Amino acid sequence: MKKTERDFIAAILIIGLAAAVWMAYLRIGSESSNPQVAVCLDYREAERLAALSGKSVDKQLAELKQAGATHVALAEATLGDLLLSDRIIVSFSFGQTAIFGEGRGAYMEALQAKLPGLVAGEPSAASGPPAARYRPALTGDAFDGDVTVFRDIGVGYDPLALQRIKKSGLRLVARPIPDYCFSKQAIDYSLRSAKDAGAQLVIFNGIKVLGSRELLRYTADRLTEYGLDFGMIELVPQEGEYTLARALDGQVVRCHSVSAEEMEQMSPQRAFDRFLLAVTERKVRLCYVRLIFTGTDDLGTANADHLGSIATALQEHGYALGRPARFPDAAAPAAVLILIALGVLGGFLWLQQNLKELPARIFWPIAGAGLLLAVAVPALAPAIARPLVALAAALIFPILAISLIAPSYPEMDQSKRGIKVLWAVGLTARTALVTAIGGLLCAAALTDTMYLIKIEQFRGVKLAQLLPLAALLFILAVRATESYRRTAASRPRWQALKAGLGEIGAEVVKYWHVALIVLAAAALGYMLMRSGNEPSIGASGLEIQLRAALDKLLVVRPRTKEIFLGYPALFVGIMLLLHQRRKTAWPLLAVGAISQVSLFNTFCHMHTPLVVSLVRVVHGLWIGILVGLVWWGIKRLGDSYWAWVQRLELEDDGQ
Repeated sequence: MKKTERDFIAAILIIGLAAAVWMAYLRIGSESSNPQVAVCLDYREAERLAALSGKSVDKQLAELKQAGATHVALAEATLGDLLLSDRIIVSFSFGQTAIFGEGRGAYMEALQAKLPGLVAGEPSAASGPPAARYRPALTGDAFDGDVTVFRDIGVGYDPLALQRIKKSGLRLVARPIPDYCFSKQAIDYSLRSAKDAGAQLVIFNGIKVLGSRELLRYTADRLTEYGLDFGMIELVPQEGEYTLARALDGQVVRCHSVSAEEMEQMSPQRAFDRFLLAVTERKVRLCYVRLIFTGTDDLGTANADHLGSIATALQEHGYALGRPARFPDAAAPAAVLILIALGVLGGFLWLQQNLKELPARIFWPIAGAGLLLAVAVPALAPAIARPLVALAAALIFPILAISLIAPSYPEMDQSKRGIKVLWAVGLTARTALVTAIGGLLCAAALTDTMYLIKIEQFRGVKLAQLLPLAALLFILAVRATESYRRTAASRPRWQALKAGLGEIGAEVVKYWHVALIVLAAAALGYMLMRSGNEPSIGASGLEIQLRAALDKLLVVRPRTKEIFLGYPALFVGIMLLLHQRRKTAWPLLAVGAISQVSLFNTFCHMHTPLVVSLVRVVHGLWIGILVGLVWWGIKRLGDSYWAWVQRLELEDDGQ
């Protein structure tokens, strides 16, 4: 590479990296400015616990608050609830539903708002409640038709429950029922009743959010008007939640919950771990804690201890218990996005020259076209440019990092052989640094509220894992050939790649080659299915225990595939290169590329605080190198043992 080309690449790469570091600074400030976390209970579960513990509901709520709870969630009452509890009396006769009882006016308002086709009026004499059970002096209201078929319709919040919650000092989280809210009038009533009940945050009850697809913008406007935050429960999809979140410009509160069914099968420690990780690593700001009803005789103490452990751990990690807030915006403007795109272009040109060493007459037109794209696309379509720039970085930098490891290194003097270990450590660290630069560029490009709260997701994660590994497998195999080595000594690298490819193509395919390809494909497929927050294949029990142990030991757990496979294989592969073992080094380097793909993937998890991602990268590197040293030590012991066995065989043959 000529000096002018090298200087140009370095300049645009430094410009892009500086922009990425600036965005990282802003993002860290945004993520650290929201330390308030809510610990929320379910009101009906608190009632159930009070009954099982022999306490009043008031006393039970007070004890749970003292243990660490800050909020309590109350679901909207349904018409069926009112009928079962006899809080209203419904009589149907002569085609008319008459409703009697205290507070019926509020329930009538709810029904009229959500069922606009009903015609209200005075009850006829024939539709009154039976005199044998109820006082004939009761007055009521009536609808034409049988309203009792809408037993699941929400009709507001239980006044007694609201009174108890207010007395306890816990904040209310309203849970409106979205069913039958098909009009603006119904949406307005549902949210207004939540606001009037004293809620500042709503978590919709059921499998969908409030309002049909056409009315979700209206729902967002009413939430804003009434000062209500939308609580979005992760890993529990609700129909329309992402559309509503986008209409709110990403201003939502991320929540985490363990369902009541899961809690029956889950240990309190496992639930504790889930909530702590959700807050520290996924920007969750409301923990919807389900109470414990199994495995103990003293339910009151068990639940107080469970809540207390969660609340204490959150405070020990620097969080404050209180009202959850939305994260401030930290989006990268178009001008900064252009600079980031220039940095990615620098990585592409560096990779191109490292692999192919193109002449100036080809290099500069490619660089000019890249400059035009890097400026035009972010300026004209920043929303499209963000994922494209991120994907380009994901495909370029892991390949660049591994390809910068030379195909061979000069033999060292016997007196300096111990330096090879330090050399390998340095090359491993440099490889991780190059990939981390690409990861920072990717994270900076995706810095936007929609990505930070996981309303929008980087869709190129699977592609960014598959293509770099496939490309590196090809590059490393070609570089290991004698044809590549001979040609690269006197000709441009693109010709050396061509010569190496020709040698590989002329090889006779053997059965073990096919077996190796099948094994590699199966391993890659397994890795892809294990990736993401909701993988197709979950972690084993042993792996979950190992992760929990690493979380406790290091606070931020490194990725297991990095520290136990990727980095050790990379380190040993580099050591083999330093010992002139090219043929055996390239398969290990190919496996070691997993560490770089995984490292880059860490930065793609935008809902994880950037500080956590950076610490995870550092932990993965130093622990991976230590494990790699163990691998190399085992390899040397194996070599020594094998040499000893061969020496004994020679001695036996000599006798």
